[in-house]
Amino acid sequence: MSDTERPDQDEELRRIQDVAIEHALAEMDESAARTLETKEARGDRGFLTGMAAKSLGVAVKIEQFLLLRKERKAAGMNDPAEEESAKASLIANARAETRGILERIGGGR
Repeated sequence: MSDTERPDQDEELRRIQDVAIEHALAEMDESAARTLETKEARGDRGFLTGMAAKSLGVAVKIEQFLLLRKERKAAGMNDPAEEESAKASLIANARAETRGILERIGGGR
């Protein structure tokens, strides 16, 4: 690991990914508990399913980034400064996206 690589950024990416996955699972469980008997229940179920999909989207973006970074390192194409900048940007975006999702559903679970 080079001096410019920061393990705390990797840990933060994994933590955000874990939060997103946990949120998606919780929302799918909540969605499955809803009935389809009323328009409101169907709407709630659709909303919860949509929020779960958005959370999974955050987790997938992080995983794709980590896989691409691994491939680039294996091919000797890594620029530490560029990688750190990309990590910082992804962390900021993932945090904002996850925070927005959690706020839309009324707070974290």
